[in-house]
Amino acid sequence: MLLVLLFIILVTLAFFLLSQRFENSLKNKKFKPLTSFPLVSILIPAYKSESTIRNTLDSIRKSNYPNKEVIVVNDSKDRTPEICREYGFKVIQNKKREGKGPALNKAVKHAKGNFLLFLDSDTTMQKGTLKTLMKSFKGYEADGEKVGIMAPRFAAKNRRNLLAKFSDMEYSMHQNLLKIQMNFKSILSARGCCLLVKRQAFLDSGGFSRTILEDGDFNAKAVKAGYSIKYEPRALVRTKDPETYRELLKAKQRYGRGTFFCLLNHKRPYLTSIQSLVSFYPMFLIFLAFIGVLVFQDPFTMTPILLLLSIPMLQGLGTTTLLVSVALISLVGVFIGVNTSIVGQVKAGLLNTALPFILIFIPLIAAAYTKGFASGVVDRIKGRPELDFSKW
Repeated sequence: MLLVLLFIILVTLAFFLLSQRFENSLKNKKFKPLTSFPLVSILIPAYKSESTIRNTLDSIRKSNYPNKEVIVVNDSKDRTPEICREYGFKVIQNKKREGKGPALNKAVKHAKGNFLLFLDSDTTMQKGTLKTLMKSFKGYEADGEKVGIMAPRFAAKNRRNLLAKFSDMEYSMHQNLLKIQMNFKSILSARGCCLLVKRQAFLDSGGFSRTILEDGDFNAKAVKAGYSIKYEPRALVRTKDPETYRELLKAKQRYGRGTFFCLLNHKRPYLTSIQSLVSFYPMFLIFLAFIGVLVFQDPFTMTPILLLLSIPMLQGLGTTTLLVSVALISLVGVFIGVNTSIVGQVKAGLLNTALPFILIFIPLIAAAYTKGFASGVVDRIKGRPELDFSKW
């Protein structure tokens, strides 16, 4: 047991040092001013987006990058095309729902730029986001790297909602892993709410597949094609997150199911790279913590935590979920030790947010991920399609 504990401490320390190493490298890496502004095609897939897309389009209009075009592909019958035309942007209206991946593939066929910015219809850019991404892209290329995808930092747009605050803290944990992965020249995968992609990389990767987690699938294909994926935390986007527990669980189940198919279809790089070790180390900790709870924990000490964790169980998540939830408490402790932004939030007096995040939110989403992953396994065994709109 002592050796296991020592191992966890050493790996956690290594995570912290690698994260700090990347942050220090950013401070030393100065941008060169752009000497030219290649056309960037901003491609937006829309589905029931009339309530969110106006903010997205406003953020594009305010962008300080001068050479861009906007193409929106609408997958539903609503006012989205009407809103887009108010801005003078091109709209392609699909006759039936095709899904995000096929919609973006269609948009690329109409795009003129050699750089493609895939942007969700509920995501907004900062004024300098696109210019920062382009500067960073050009900087890495000038260093001789074969960059295919550039990913910005993302944060929750609707932070007044408690669930969105929790999502922001989850993002912070996830993006800390991206910092660590950047020490190995490329991250494993980037969230698809905003991706800057070189057209040639898109073509060499074969575009988006018709699958449930199209961004994870596309990232893997880009890496297989020999391109690196870079994380640029100096560029920021804000995206809308679920505001109810029902929406949250549905989204996390979709991610869990999509993760299964990504692992199944892309064993390389998702199971055979150093970045995958970084990403799946938390799962290893879950296993250790699970064993620790069953074998070593004093049940009287665990009773108050079990009572807290019974809240998600009452939503029908089951006894197994409860045990996994307890295991995750140890896991989150490691991330808080590593992640400076969460530590800063706690120091700023947000302990009242951090505690339910650790004891309730993390177990809740872990259960949803697990349920989604299991549903992917079942669907695969029964020969069901990866993308089923009736579920999502």
